[in-house]
Amino acid sequence: MHNVYIVVGWVAWIITAILAGTFTYGIRKSISSGVSFQIATAIQAFSWWVALLIFLFTPLNKLHLLWIVPFLFFCVSFIVLGNVIIIKPLLLFLTRIFVWLVSDQKNKVLPANVFSNKNYSQKGNLCFEKGDYDQAIYYYSKIIEIDPRDWRAYNNRGNSYFQKGDYEKAIMNFTKSIGIHPGDIYAYNNRANAYDLIDKYDLALSDYNRAIEINPNDAGIYFNKALTYEKTGNKFEAIRAFKEFLNYASSSHISFIEEAKKKIKELEKYI
Repeated sequence: MHNVYIVVGWVAWIITAILAGTFTYGIRKSISSGVSFQIATAIQAFSWWVALLIFLFTPLNKLHLLWIVPFLFFCVSFIVLGNVIIIKPLLLFLTRIFVWLVSDQKNKVLPANVFSNKNYSQKGNLCFEKGDYDQAIYYYSKIIEIDPRDWRAYNNRGNSYFQKGDYEKAIMNFTKSIGIHPGDIYAYNNRANAYDLIDKYDLALSDYNRAIEINPNDAGIYFNKALTYEKTGNKFEAIRAFKEFLNYASSSHISFIEEAKKKIKELEKYI
């Protein structure tokens, strides 16, 4: 009977190894493809590997894996979503090392959004849409707590501060997003909008121009740029920006197209 327990124990160990290996392979493929995955997935894989090593090199009965594996699977959600003092930051730190070790891009910076928490993101977006910007900031901050290099979370939190009228904090978040991911035109456009509202027109125009360098086909940025030039009194550049907007505008910009045409006619009277 003892031998049966030993065999069943090893079967449990092998099944756990297959599960851990499958999760690890998925993480590795996600990183290679630049696709984000939930932090819980990485913690689950990491915790299973730790359990496997413990049961491999100690005389503990491997049959305990039959309840330890599902326990770790469900316990992870509590650790990630809750604020378990000491345990959560330590586990996140160790999991990051684990992800780096299993990654095939050890000489590269891991994707900024490699750890995504869809639960917080969805809640934050829902609160933003409802106009509950303080709660949206709370959820976006949770994402940043999990992954300080999630540039999307900084951009979203910046938009929330922007809607609250706290333009300085909005600019700080947009700047952080740009520092992590300088190829995002929306962070430049958003920061430019914030600069515009605090009368820092030169900085706003600089950001609009940088966004256009990255993607010269985005019509909305030309429109915003034109409005800023209009505020500075530079009618010639405002007209040119409005015309550039019209060149790239699509059917989704119908209301803005009419406004741009009206603006051009008004400005041309003074030239």
